[in-house]
Amino acid sequence: MPNFPWDNPVFNDIYQKSGHIEIGSHPYSNLTEKDLQRIQSIGFGANGNVTKCKIGNHFVAVKDLKLSETKEMKQALMELNVIKQCSICPYVIDYYGYICTGNTLYICMEYMASCLDKLQEQAPGGYFPENVVGKITISVIRALDYLREKKIIHRDVKPSNMLVDRLGNVKLCDFAISGQLVDSMAQSCTPGCILYLAPERIALNRATYDIRSDVWSLGISLFKMATGHNPYTEATDGVEPNAFMVLKRVKEEPAPILTARENISEELCSFVNSCLRKNWEERPKYIKLMEHDFFVKSMGYEQEASEWLYSLINRIQANES
Repeated sequence: MPNFPWDNPVFNDIYQKSGHIEIGSHPYSNLTEKDLQRIQSIGFGANGNVTKCKIGNHFVAVKDLKLSETKEMKQALMELNVIKQCSICPYVIDYYGYICTGNTLYICMEYMASCLDKLQEQAPGGYFPENVVGKITISVIRALDYLREKKIIHRDVKPSNMLVDRLGNVKLCDFAISGQLVDSMAQSCTPGCILYLAPERIALNRATYDIRSDVWSLGISLFKMATGHNPYTEATDGVEPNAFMVLKRVKEEPAPILTARENISEELCSFVNSCLRKNWEERPKYIKLMEHDFFVKSMGYEQEASEWLYSLINRIQANES
């Protein structure tokens, strides 16, 4: 039996249910780590590596979570709990089950074609057209709002945690540092990626915040996807910012402002700038964002945007083959 506190009923239950994987209508029982046919590494999550694997005839993404320390165990349990609760949402990656072997938990999930961070690097001009930004906005907000209904805050919203499948559907992933909301507020200071971190999460004397910290992170993500750059990575006086400089700028400087131009409408600017209000209490919650003109307008272009993403993915894969 694994070197694990199995006298704890929670961990014992996890071990007993290990190896039961269901992919669509195809159930698998009593699988072990040896049944995962590893193909290639596809990414690094907040607390584990992600590998493309094959189970039977199905491709899956498998995240390896180490369980050798108490903190790692808590994070792994939180991530497992969130994805089990939320994968029913069509805007969250599908969960298939897990395998527990030794001191490692292998979470088996839907295999997606790419993440938005990598796709943007190969998009024409290095940015996404507005209809694609709109589709991403719709998918991510609906995913985050579903998490809110379950009293969960994501805390690591960024383009690399937004995945796209072969059909151009966008889904949210990586719940490693998600947290439970208590009276609508998060109660811990778990860090996320500094380039997308909300100002209130940098303040040392602030221990609580709410879902609107994720709204800020979404705003920075959309800014980057619409323009091709993150507003906090621009050089100042010829000096590239380091981590400390980024944190200082986020905390002390006025919020970035997205301005209209040929490929960026006033509606998109209004939406992004409302997400990037420095005072978190002035930022809209998800219900208000879903009523915004940009969100409503974008609903009419979802299919067109999916086809654009589908075409980009196929072109990239054709070039790589």
